Amino acid sequence: MQLFSLDAIGEISFGKRFGSIETGKDPQNLFSVLEEFLVYAARVGVYPELHSFLFKAKALLYPSAGDQAYIHKFAAAVAEARFDKVLSDDGISAMDSNSKLLAAHQANPDRVTKQDVIIGGIINVSAGTDTTSISLAAVIYHLWQNPRYLSKLRDELKGASDPITFEQAKGIPYLEAVIKEALRVHPAAGLPMQRVVPQGGRTIAGRFFPAGTIVGINPWAAHSNREVFGEDADVFNPERWLADPEIVKKRDAYFMTFGAGSRTCIGKNITHLEMIKLIPELVRNFDFEPEHSTPWKTMNVWFIKPVGWKCRIKALK
Repeated sequence: MQLFSLDAIGEISFGKRFGSIETGKDPQNLFSVLEEFLVYAARVGVYPELHSFLFKAKALLYPSAGDQAYIHKFAAAVAEARFDKVLSDDGISAMDSNSKLLAAHQANPDRVTKQDVIIGGIINVSAGTDTTSISLAAVIYHLWQNPRYLSKLRDELKGASDPITFEQAKGIPYLEAVIKEALRVHPAAGLPMQRVVPQGGRTIAGRFFPAGTIVGINPWAAHSNREVFGEDADVFNPERWLADPEIVKKRDAYFMTFGAGSRTCIGKNITHLEMIKLIPELVRNFDFEPEHSTPWKTMNVWFIKPVGWKCRIKALK
C-alpha cells in the first residue's frame, strides 16, 4: 500500500512516479524517513517547546533524518526541469499540482516563488503517502475480517467496467460506505485536531473556555461516540452509513478523519480518489489471506500506523 501511495502522490504532484511499484522497493529509505518524521512530529506537536532542542539533536535521535534531503532533491529536480519550459513556452498544460504551482509562479513570481513550488511538492509527498496507505490498509484489513461485507461489496461491483471508472465508483453507495466506515474505525491521525478559542471565549459541552485556549478532540474519541454511531460504535459496520438520511447526517457531523470546517485536510479529495479507484480492483481481483488471525498492532504517533500485519495475496481466477 505504501508503494502504491508513494507512486500515486508522485504522479499527482509531479506527473512522475518514484518507481516504487515497478521495483518493489522503498526508494532512498524514504519510508523510514517519513516514519521518523511522524515520531518527531508527534512529540513536538504535543510539546512544541521541545522543538528547538529536538531539531538540533535530530541527526542523533533520528538517524534517517539526513535522507529527508532525497524528498527535497526530487521535488527540486522536477521543478527545476520545468522552470525553463515555463519561461520559454506559453505555459504549463499538465494537470499535476506541481504544474499548477509553476503556472502560478509564471503569472506572479514575486507572490509564488521557486521555493514555494518546491515546498509544495515536498509537503504533498510527506503528507500524502502514509495517510493514504494507512487508510487503504484499514479497508483491506476490516473487509477480510468481515467476510459478509466483503462478499456484499463484490456483488455490488459486478457489472462495473474493468478498470472501474471514477464516475461508476462514485455511484456505488456500498463502496462509499465501506471506505467511510474503515476511515471511521481507523482514522489515520492519532492526535487531537486543535483549534484556538476566538475572542469572547466559547462554551463547549457545558464548560466555558476563555479566548486563546487551545482545544481539540481526537478523531478516535469522536468516532467512538455511541450516542452518534450506535451501540456497535467499536465494530466495523459499513451499513451504518446506509441508514436513515437524518441519522447519517448527524454521523457526518462527527466524522473527523480529515478534520472539520475551514481546516479540513486539503488532501481529502486526493485520498478519496485513490481509494475509490483502487479498492474495487483489489476486491475484485485478489484475495488477502492474513498470516495469523490475531488483531494487527499499530505504531501510535502522529499517525496510527499498522505494523507487522502480513498477508498472502492471491490473484482470483
